[in-house]
Amino acid sequence: MTNYQHVYILHPSAFNAPGGAGVLNYGGLGSVGGSSIWQNGDMSFRVLAHEAGHNFGLFHANQWNPTNNLPLGDATALNTLPSAYGTATTGLSIEYGDRNDMLGDGPDSRHWLNPWFASYLSWIPDAAEPGAAESGVYRIYRYDHQDAKTNHTFAVKVYRDGIKDYWLAYRRQFAGDPAYTIGNGAYIFFGYHSYRQNDWIKMDPTNVALLPGQTLNDTNVGIAFTTMAQGGSGADEYIDVSVQLTPEIEWASTNISADVTAGNVGLVLSRTRDFTGTVTANYQTESITATAGSDFTGVTNTVTWTTGDRADKVINVAVSPAAAAGKQFRVRLTGSTGGITLRGASSVVTLGSGGASLGGLWRQIY
Repeated sequence: MTNYQHVYILHPSAFNAPGGAGVLNYGGLGSVGGSSIWQNGDMSFRVLAHEAGHNFGLFHANQWNPTNNLPLGDATALNTLPSAYGTATTGLSIEYGDRNDMLGDGPDSRHWLNPWFASYLSWIPDAAEPGAAESGVYRIYRYDHQDAKTNHTFAVKVYRDGIKDYWLAYRRQFAGDPAYTIGNGAYIFFGYHSYRQNDWIKMDPTNVALLPGQTLNDTNVGIAFTTMAQGGSGADEYIDVSVQLTPEIEWASTNISADVTAGNVGLVLSRTRDFTGTVTANYQTESITATAGSDFTGVTNTVTWTTGDRADKVINVAVSPAAAAGKQFRVRLTGSTGGITLRGASSVVTLGSGGASLGGLWRQIY
């Protein structure tokens, strides 16, 4: 057996064996990232492909289902993180719930893996799944065609927060099948920064895709998607989706450790999502346990970005080498101009002898 990379155990159904209905109540089992599969009397392609996916390292394809019949794009539902694999709670992340996917409830070969899973397996090149860092209309081609062209964009990723991204894609294997309407609009799901299940976002009880003219508006983070149009034929079928990202100014890190021996600490502000027009952000230092004038020099000022300026801005605050370790002050954003949103009011500085924390700098790297 050691000469084999995978071991598949196929046996007649044990459902009716003594105690089988309560113990062997599965069609198949596969170890995630492992080498073994059990098929309990169900020799279908669906079970074999599903369990083989687990051996490849894939988790289940789930469905994001807002509780209490919350409306399309409800920010409360979208902001709730489903629990870890196998322990979904509060009715949001439904195990197997992505019925369009082989690792969900998909029963046949039309149910291609979602693009996040395919990307994990390197079945989709990185260039075909770009990140959308700015507002615009993005053309996304179907990825579920045997002659799909690798120079096409198969998915667009939109950073949502430090936990998950939106993925936008286009499934057309089900075109003409009244039982599946996912091909009538954009296929949208959550992929995560740590590897686990995906969460397909079912738009409402009737429409499972984001149909042309519909908008998903995630107001918590200033992101909105609108399906604009569909076109093309064969491997060139596409969907156009408008991605609207509220322009923001945010801290690269909201917690900084300052080396007081350097006499200065730099806090980084970033302008994201839109770079047209002139925008400003006002800021001021505030004491927490550190004292302005003796531990640090108080500052009140404004930073400015002009049209096309994508550069981060560094706010420098002088600190005293004699300041006691552990004392803190904050730099708070107090206002802005140019129609831009301030995300994260303050960055807290802790005085000590260590270097600056890099927490948060990876926030939009894919």
